[in-house]
Amino acid sequence: MNVENCYFPMFVLDCHLKKEKAHNEGFKQVVAWVTKSGHSDLEAHLALRPSSETIMYPYYSKWIRGHRDLPLKLNQWCNVVRWVVGDPTPFIRSREFLWQEGHSAFATEDEAHAEVFRQAFIPNTGCGIQGATTHCLRQKFAEKFEVKFEDMKGEKAMVWQNSWGYSTRTIGAMVMVHGDDKGLVLPPKVASTQVIVIPVPYKDVDTQGIYDTCKATVNMLCEAKNTC
Repeated sequence: MNVENCYFPMFVLDCHLKKEKAHNEGFKQVVAWVTKSGHSDLEAHLALRPSSETIMYPYYSKWIRGHRDLPLKLNQWCNVVRWVVGDPTPFIRSREFLWQEGHSAFATEDEAHAEVFRQAFIPNTGCGIQGATTHCLRQKFAEKFEVKFEDMKGEKAMVWQNSWGYSTRTIGAMVMVHGDDKGLVLPPKVASTQVIVIPVPYKDVDTQGIYDTCKATVNMLCEAKNTC
């Protein structure tokens, strides 16, 4: 995907958060604010990031100057805070969660759409939960934060932007699918132990032979990069 990793601060200036109206409307009910330092009121209130568009895109407008700077694709792993009303549900709807947050900018709408379709294609199973997301942001943030570039004709143009994310809600979905009241059986790809080999000795059989066979089986599985 040619995405570079980065990390941005967790605090958002009030003026930046409110810059894109629809974005602000979507988050304003769940934004957590820092209003004091010790006993002193802050002159400018700071939001704990509910998402990072308004933190990152002011820098996109500085870094992107011409068509050779595109596409720009950045990713960060970070915690976000959304102060949900009512009782949070661990991993499914919590007030703080870890996620992977990607943000890209392209010269054309077609390039942006192609990325969204590539990320969004998931075989249909008949049920779903929003553990991951991909959005075509079009040019609404580019207009507000003046993310412009000089195209191949030497003319000024706005970038086309996407964002995508993958959060710890996927852990909640995995527990719901693979767990019950008796416990949790993790899928092999994410389980810390994938195979357990249990020797069962019994009468009139070479016990050492059983242990040796189990040991050989474990070695064979470990060589195949399984964890036993």
